Amino acid sequence: LVEFAGMVADEEDDVGDLTVWWESSLGDDMTGIDTVPNADGEFTGFGYLTEGEHAIELFAEDLAGKVGSDSVVITVGASNSAPLCEITAPASNSTALEGDLVVFEAIVSDVDVPANWLAVDWSSDVDGSLGASTPTSSGDVLFPYSALSVGTHIVSITVTDEVGTDCNDLVLMTIGSSNPPVLTIVSPTDGDLYSEGEAITFSATVSDSEDAFGDISMEWNSDIDGVFSTTGADSSGVAQFTNSSLSVGEHNLTVTATDTDGLYATQLVSLTVNGLPSAPTVSITPDPAVTADDLNASASGSVDPEASTVTYSYEWYNGGVLSSASTTATLPSSATSKGENWSVVVTPTDADGGVGATGTASVVIGNTAPVISTPVITPSTGITTSSTLTCSATSTDADGETPTITYEWTNGTSTLGTSSSLTLTSATAAPSDSITCTATATDGSGDTDSGQTSVSVDNSDPVVASVSISPSSGVTTSSTLTCSATATDADGGSPTLSYEWTNGSSTLGTSSSLTLTSSTASPSDTIVCEATATDSDGGTDSGTDSVS
Repeated sequence: LVEFAGMVADEEDDVGDLTVWWESSLGDDMTGIDTVPNADGEFTGFGYLTEGEHAIELFAEDLAGKVGSDSVVITVGASNSAPLCEITAPASNSTALEGDLVVFEAIVSDVDVPANWLAVDWSSDVDGSLGASTPTSSGDVLFPYSALSVGTHIVSITVTDEVGTDCNDLVLMTIGSSNPPVLTIVSPTDGDLYSEGEAITFSATVSDSEDAFGDISMEWNSDIDGVFSTTGADSSGVAQFTNSSLSVGEHNLTVTATDTDGLYATQLVSLTVNGLPSAPTVSITPDPAVTADDLNASASGSVDPEASTVTYSYEWYNGGVLSSASTTATLPSSATSKGENWSVVVTPTDADGGVGATGTASVVIGNTAPVISTPVITPSTGITTSSTLTCSATSTDADGETPTITYEWTNGTSTLGTSSSLTLTSATAAPSDSITCTATATDGSGDTDSGQTSVSVDNSDPVVASVSISPSSGVTTSSTLTCSATATDADGGSPTLSYEWTNGSSTLGTSSSLTLTSSTASPSDTIVCEATATDSDGGTDSGTDSVS
């Protein structure tokens, strides 16, 4: 705030009739500044100016319209900055005896004005105002004082600039009629790291030249949790206890020992309580599992309070007994057997080595079905309706069992037998039929595996059993001959008989009877009858008889 003061006068007019105003070369609005003169023509007003160099002019106009003026050039700086101050001696928590001269030292400054323009005052929360100091031009302040009363004082410095803005600093000072206690923190040491919930041993030694150990009160304070113990020293001067409830975070621990005169000593130490990651969600795949399966553990969802990366470690247990078969997320199938109860325990660990709550999952190993080879039928070719077939197969079982192998013979939808061998008949098989052997392996748990193979039944040609011509003697060129034949079919069919009569290379007829003529036969010719049997699958057999 700037003060504006001026004085006006006029030879003809009364000063009250004059019009007075202020102007700034920077155009600031100055209409609100009081310019009403008193009887002596003097006036004072107040206003604010913007930062910069101003040519300030004062104008007065009389009733005749004549104007008089005066001017001044001023510089307005930036907004006022508060002064800076720091007590540099004595150090906070210092002690002194009653009547000792304590020299308080400080350094002060202000960016707007020289340091020796600043007003410096000292005070105590116990004794009130202590006095004032004058800074040097370089900002150094000395304040010797010897009249502090016995007790603990908060001694403050207040530094005020020319416009009333101030700065404060303080120092803790204890004045006693005797010496303060001697305090040493033994445990923890500065920078120690502990896990959440871990029991921390706190230990300190204390002594005092006037007081017994038990008369010294102690306070253990955390900047996060506040006062968490008032455990004092035992008869040997050792104060020790354990605590497992400190909050997660970086603690600045202050230990204070106070004697019966109110003199005290403090010690500081820092420690970190590391938050532990939460328990993960764990699963095992596959589930259900059998002996042929590798077990794979999956862990997720563990969260560290400090947001550090969480890693997982794995332990596998068989029936509750720790196994050395794997320390990874995978347990090989070679380690498991049917009926075993396997579990995995997954432990999360954060980047600081903090071990969190574990997660578990378990699975019971089920039975693995046997595996059977493709069965083999012997013989595999040249099979007729009277062949004897043998079926054979082998099997394996991952559970170490010896499976039972059974057989079934089928022809289409018809079951022909259940032993390893089968003899075909014309009643059970026909040419072109497909005979299938199905071999089934069954383990002790009733699980099975099957395989099958097939062979085809070949056709058996019919057999001509006999051929005869009647009459067989006394044949002339006019005789009527009859050819008759019999045939059998191993496949159970009834072959069809056909006949062919020949005289040398000449065919005489194809029916079962033939009447000779002189044009078809001559004395001494040999007349041949060939009988051919044909089954339903096209198989044939022939036989002949002849007469002269």
